[in-house]
Amino acid sequence: MIQNYFFSSSFFFFVFLYSLTRFITQCSSVNPNFEACSHTTCGNQTIKYPFYIEGRQRSFCGYPGFGLICSDNGFPMLNISNYKYVIHEISYPTQSIRVSEAVISPPNATSSSSSCAIPRIYNITLDGTRFSFASNQSDLFLLFGCNLGLLPRNFRKYSVGCSAENETISVLGMPEDGGDLRYASEKCNGSLVVQTRIGNETKGGEINGDVVRRGIVLNWVVAICSLCEETGGKCGFDTNQTAYSFKCYCPDRDHALRCDPPVPD
Repeated sequence: MIQNYFFSSSFFFFVFLYSLTRFITQCSSVNPNFEACSHTTCGNQTIKYPFYIEGRQRSFCGYPGFGLICSDNGFPMLNISNYKYVIHEISYPTQSIRVSEAVISPPNATSSSSSCAIPRIYNITLDGTRFSFASNQSDLFLLFGCNLGLLPRNFRKYSVGCSAENETISVLGMPEDGGDLRYASEKCNGSLVVQTRIGNETKGGEINGDVVRRGIVLNWVVAICSLCEETGGKCGFDTNQTAYSFKCYCPDRDHALRCDPPVPD
């Protein structure tokens, strides 16, 4: 009787000890890449793959070329074509971002800034490896250095703001269709013509400074992360190999596309 009791007690003790040891081992061996790539925030925006914040997250948590800088005021900023762009909105379901050049929507802008001033911006060039223009947008041409007094009266409808250097000089925003763009580009003294885009949802074709400052929408062109996240992983990118490759960082280890389903006890 005593032997049976001793055997039974010993058996349950060893089962408990084995289970405890296994639990501690699992808890202490979480994949460090999985922990390193936890989602973070910049201002009120969640930052995760394909983006990562330089200096705060490891580069393998994002896609090459998608490193962001989080400004002191909490605005994520991205470098495109050697110019800094402020990211106003990130939509992970649609893989899109709404951006504007930092000089036109500076992250440290104050209420004392001139409400009409639109600094000179530059044509955005996309090589197709990271971003493409969203389809629901139309071309808009900005003409800097225009004197409305030297243009026909009906051209005032194109005014979207004033020059940052001289508030008496206007900035015009014009569509490509028709001859008005060609006429204005010839008449505006020293005019700089910049091609940008605006959303097709603009009411009645109305164009103003706020529409220009709202920025443009870009779609990112990288591997989709949903399958990895749906299985409990965090997406990243392995840059240590000769050929770059997508990685799914799971609690146990790195996987190619998704985490393995849990093994039944």
